[in-house]
Order: sequence, then C-alpha cells, then structure tokens
Amino acid sequence: MVEKINFKVSNPYEIVLCSYISDYDRKILHRLYQPICGAGAIALFNTLWSELEADKTISSLEKSHSILLANLGCDVDEFISYRKQLEGLGLIKTLYHQRGCYIYLLYAPKSPKEFFDYELFDVLLQRKLGRVEYDRVRTYFSLSHYDKENCIDISQSFNDVYVTPDGPYKFKGVADIIGHQSADLKLSFDFQTFYASLKDYFIKKEAFTKEIEEEIALLATTYGWSVSEMINIVYKSLDNTGKIDILRLQKFARMGKVSQPVNKPAETQKVDTGNAALDKKIELFNRLTPLEFLMLKNGGVQPVERDARLIKELIVTTKLPDPVINVLLDYSLANNNNRLVRNYLQAVASSLMRSKISDAYEAMIYLTEPTSKSRAKSKAKEPVVKEKEEPIKVSDQEMAESLRILQELKKGRK
Repeated sequence: MVEKINFKVSNPYEIVLCSYISDYDRKILHRLYQPICGAGAIALFNTLWSELEADKTISSLEKSHSILLANLGCDVDEFISYRKQLEGLGLIKTLYHQRGCYIYLLYAPKSPKEFFDYELFDVLLQRKLGRVEYDRVRTYFSLSHYDKENCIDISQSFNDVYVTPDGPYKFKGVADIIGHQSADLKLSFDFQTFYASLKDYFIKKEAFTKEIEEEIALLATTYGWSVSEMINIVYKSLDNTGKIDILRLQKFARMGKVSQPVNKPAETQKVDTGNAALDKKIELFNRLTPLEFLMLKNGGVQPVERDARLIKELIVTTKLPDPVINVLLDYSLANNNNRLVRNYLQAVASSLMRSKISDAYEAMIYLTEPTSKSRAKSKAKEPVVKEKEEPIKVSDQEMAESLRILQELKKGRK
C-alpha cells in the first residue's frame, strides 16, 4: 500500500536518471505515450529530463516545486495528476526522503517493439487512437523492408578487421554504467481474494507460477476483468493435466464477457406451491451454488473432482442460473442411480436452454412433463433408469437432514 504524503509546493526535489534516454525516445514519448497519458504528463517528463542535461545523471541541487509548477503552468492538483500518470506508465518513480525532499527517478520509455508487444500498452493505444490512426503510428515505427532473397551478405566479421591485443587489458570500472532499461510497471490484482475463492474449484496452487500470476494481473488490468471473472477464465484455460495453458488464458481473456463461475441470483422470488416440503426444497435450490448442492447431496462430503468438473462445465457452457442447474443435478441423480452422466446432463441442459427456463420452479415443472423425458432420453447416449412420472418429492426426514447440513456449510464459510 502506498503511504500518503501531504504534498507541499515548498518541498524540494532532486532528479536521478536511472536509464539512458535518447532523442529518439522523444518520438516514442510523443507518438506512443502521449495519447495514453496526455500532453501535460509528457511535458512534466521532458521538463525534468531537461533539468538533468547540464548535471548529467544527477541533479544534486535541490529545487522547489513552486518553480517547477510555474514552468509547467499548472496547479498542484494538475501536477500530482501528471506525476501519477508517469508513475503508472513506468516512466518515473517517486521517492520521499525523511528530510522532506522528493526524489524523482527517470526511466527511458519502452522501445517501439517492447511497447507494441506489451499487451496492456498496445490495447490502450488502440482504444485511444482508433484503428486507422493506430495502424498509421504502428507503420511509422515499423522496420523498412528490402529484397532479402536477391541479396547476399558481404559484411566483414570483427576478426577480419580488428586485431585483439595480448594480455589482460580490462580495467575495473569505478561506476555503474547507465543502461536503457525501462522501469517495471506496478499492476494491482487482488490475489488474496483470488486464491481464497479457488478452494472450491479444484485448481492446484502449483499451477500458478510467477509467469502465470504476472499474466493474470496483466490481462485483468488490460481488459478490466474482476477477480471472479478471472477465476472463470483461468478455469477454462486448464489443460488435461490441470495446468494453465497461457495461450488459452490469453485467448479467453481477450474474448467478450463470459459467464461467472458462480451465478448466485441477487434476489429469488419466493414460490408458494401449497406444499410446504416442496417449497423448502425450492428454497434450497435457490440458496445453494451447484457445488454446495452436490456437497449436500453427498452428505456434506466434497464432490469428487470428476463431478466438480462436470458442474463447472455446465456453468460455463450453458449459462443457466444456479437454481436451474441444481434442479438439473437433482433430476439427473434421481434418474441415473445417483450418478452424474455427462451426456445425459448435456442433453437435458440443452433442452432447458432452448425452453428458456430461468428459475428452479419452472425447471421442476418442465422436467416432470412426459415430453421432456422423451427429449432427454432420445439425446442422451448412455442408458438411464426409467423415470418416474410423478413430480419431484422430498420427505420431511430428507429435508431436515438437508437443512442441518446447509447450516453446517454456512457456519463453515464464516
């Protein structure tokens, strides 16, 4: 967390050059960075940079911010906004010394190739410029092409031209040489909440390497995905071994909005069927996620990984509300000897989707109609047990046990 410092124009500042900056970088700042951060931020960077030209890499003379603001022609709020824009893009880092002095570390911008290869910057530039201007700017920084196939390389090698001296002639340097590196960007992503939410999704923590974590933070920032949306994207990116395929991760993150991994309705309409036990079961369908419901059906035991994956596949591919999926699970277990059969689930789910079933009560009515049974049975490839014709029922003993387990589940989540 960044510590809050009360900024005063009377505070002095120093400037430190942390990487070599060339005149060509001015073009990069103007053509690539300015559309993102604005002219004011680039003016601040250029002003700080120009103050270093006489003092080489360190402006040891402390100066007052009041003079800097006067040169920029901006007020305090504008200056702070410009500085934050540069910090966010990795062009400067701001340090605060305990003596009350600000130290501004200046970094070179990314090279054109690094800029366009960095997805966050590339997408931001596209959004700011639009397709036509973006293509024009990209062409400006593109390499010139020549007829390679009809040319031969006649350049001399180093050894053909130069003679290396004998003996150790290397001297130890007295100071670090400035490079052309850019500053690392700070990307914020709530990994604490992210990992806490993964416990129900059977994704191993070992699947998240440092590279994967950095890519998740980058993609979430670039495309505005929330933690729950990124969990869904990560789940869809798993390969058969349970590892995260980074190419699939990038692919799904770049696609449009996808369904949430857990679709709890904000409000569920209470249904009065005239049957108290049935009303309680509908309430149960509405209150639990599919994983919680299957855990309840298992007597409080976590579902096996295969069943959990089947549920998540239904959530991702069908986009059916959780209460409807719960009814589907209950219906499938009742008609398949307490087994979740993938083909059967998909066939019934497809029928529910086409019929636009949106709540638990509608799903229960729909699935007890004889026509729905024949549709599901004809599409499912695996044999199923013959279905009963009466509506779904629940005994008082079953309901009492279900409510007891539900209370234990809710207590365990606190």
